[in-house]
Amino acid sequence: MKAANSNFSLRGIAFFTSVVFLLSLCCFHSGILAADVSEVYEEEFEVVVSERASGDELKLAKRFYAGLGLFYGFPSDLDDVTVTAYDVPMAGWTYQCPTPLETESGIGLNVKGGYFFSENFALEMLFRYHFKYKIDGKYSRTRVFSDAISYISADADGDMKGWDITINPKYFPFGDGIMEGQLRPYLVGGLGYMSGKIEGDILASVMTFYGSDIYYRGTPYSESDTKSGLCGRIGAGCDWFFTNQFAVELELDYTMGFGDVDEINILIVGLNGLVAF
Repeated sequence: MKAANSNFSLRGIAFFTSVVFLLSLCCFHSGILAADVSEVYEEEFEVVVSERASGDELKLAKRFYAGLGLFYGFPSDLDDVTVTAYDVPMAGWTYQCPTPLETESGIGLNVKGGYFFSENFALEMLFRYHFKYKIDGKYSRTRVFSDAISYISADADGDMKGWDITINPKYFPFGDGIMEGQLRPYLVGGLGYMSGKIEGDILASVMTFYGSDIYYRGTPYSESDTKSGLCGRIGAGCDWFFTNQFAVELELDYTMGFGDVDEINILIVGLNGLVAF
């Protein structure tokens, strides 16, 4: 009986030792497995995060875009317009009045579309409609005779409106932009066609003081002239992409006419909204 109990005890100890060893081994392997799974998960998580970061990165190459906005134009003064002022019939004098035309600033509409060939270069078509630039002109002179004094004057009041369309290469010197790609300064130039219409009313008058008598004669004119020709523009701007698709653009350029429209020169500040596709 003692021998049997001794053998049972030895077998129990051996079984218990085997169970402990197996449990230890399982725990050890499970720890290794958990570590492997954790490492794999972390690597996959890093890949996902990296892909998301790359997806959020602003890439404009090989994408179309469209824009709409307003601009404010500062046109240069126009060439003088010469009108004739007629003196009182008894005098029979006529006077040529070269009246300078001063233009005021005004607003207009921008419509544009283009394609980003690369991060540094885009080609754009721009259409602009100039609603109205106010025109004002004044001329005066005095003629003194032996027995009379004549005051000659001309007053012009009108406006200029029109449109232009240009093809414009745009160069982005900083490529991917600055401030994490959100700001993209650029240089722009272009050639195109413009058409403008100038119309208004002019009153040329002569007031003559002859002794104690006063004589007045006014001659009204209505003028309308439409001119068209080639134009060019040069400027700079900056696009601010606040998302991967939408941007706000601020642009400054100088547009000049050639040939028949060489007197039309306008400094323009534009603000546009852009959508990239």
